[in-house]
Amino acid sequence: MKIDINQIEGYAYGAVQPSITLRFLEDTIDVQKHEAGFKKILDQLPRFEDDHRFFTGDEAIEHATPQALFVTILDTLNHFCGDQRFTPIHVFEEDRSQCFSLPTLSTAMSRFNMNAIQALLKLANKGALGKELAGFLEKQKRLARQFLPAGTNAGSFIAAAAERKIPFKIFNRKHIIFGYGSGSRIFNSSLTDEESVIGVQLAKSKVDTNRLLKMSGIPVAEQARVRTIDDAIRFAEKIGYPVVLKPEAEEQGRGVYANIVDESELRECWSALSRSDYGALLIEQHIFGHIYRINTIDDKVVRVRKRISAQIVGDGTSSIEQLLSALNSEPLRADPNSSMVRVELDDDVLRTLAKQSYDTNSIPETGDTVYLTSTSNVSRGGSSIDFYEELHPDNFALCEKISRIMRLHMTGIDVIAEDASQTWRSGNFVICEVNAQPQLGVSRIQIHDNLI
Repeated sequence: MKIDINQIEGYAYGAVQPSITLRFLEDTIDVQKHEAGFKKILDQLPRFEDDHRFFTGDEAIEHATPQALFVTILDTLNHFCGDQRFTPIHVFEEDRSQCFSLPTLSTAMSRFNMNAIQALLKLANKGALGKELAGFLEKQKRLARQFLPAGTNAGSFIAAAAERKIPFKIFNRKHIIFGYGSGSRIFNSSLTDEESVIGVQLAKSKVDTNRLLKMSGIPVAEQARVRTIDDAIRFAEKIGYPVVLKPEAEEQGRGVYANIVDESELRECWSALSRSDYGALLIEQHIFGHIYRINTIDDKVVRVRKRISAQIVGDGTSSIEQLLSALNSEPLRADPNSSMVRVELDDDVLRTLAKQSYDTNSIPETGDTVYLTSTSNVSRGGSSIDFYEELHPDNFALCEKISRIMRLHMTGIDVIAEDASQTWRSGNFVICEVNAQPQLGVSRIQIHDNLI
């Protein structure tokens, strides 16, 4: 199939976003011979329905032509890989050739997915598409991520800007420019160019954050940076078990081992972390309670979420392995545009199960709740619920004070509390950490609009 390709990389010529224009040259015999293969591919791809996919002005378009099928497959692959388009695909004729102008966040990714269509067509013609499609798509999505902005926040900020007709330019994988020239703003995920360099530097160090907040009279857990297992054991004996062992500079709950109850378990967790290149490690007092993520913008609390650890409920007949498989099969955990993720069976899951006297072959009684992870991070398979209305006024004021102490325009403050609807002054309330570049989830929320 002969296709002439042109690209518009920026916000120009009336385009809302970059676009790739496909001009199908007049080789109808070559086009027609692929029609059956295109239909097979489209029938087996994950559904991406759009009643307004094509715009043709006053003219109608036949969606079942080989050219339209090809572009529909490309649009579907782009969406599956995390792309967004904010306007329909413009269809027009030029020099007696049919043309499709496809909006995309990355023209390079669209070209990458065009090559994938050729590979899918070969599988379809061999009759091997069905059994190999799932693995092919997962690999394609993983490789396609290199063409899109890093992290989960960028797409939502871009969508908020596009809705307001604010021009954007994906400058590189980290930085997105909104607006033009001296009037533009630059974002790095949820980190904006308004942020204090000092505040960001402090927030990147859990130790410095803990020290600064403690100096300011904010309740925090006892904590220390440790370089050897012997240092960790001495500190644990000083403050008392249980303790938490975690990397100093990691995010999203990676490498965190919570509720370590004795020296033997501490040694096991130290050994596990030592096998990874996490750098400096922290040990701190384990605080029992629920975990809350509180976001502030301009020293005002704008969002409060209560986190819920990944968990399953016994039915009296299924093993934990079977229940975990069912949990991971939930549609939201398979949806690339959902913040819900699969729970991977790793050391932390096995350790958490063992603390409850379970293993993967155990069959919990009907109604028994089994916790799967030692932390409640959404990135570890947990979930969250809104807690804004329930948060105590004193806790609102405390978190707004913390944003000022940290000199941060936006924060994600992690709180551990027995009940955050009660004042922090009653105890059982500590600040776990402060994030200067918080992940806000895959789905677009009001915070994205507020920042834009």
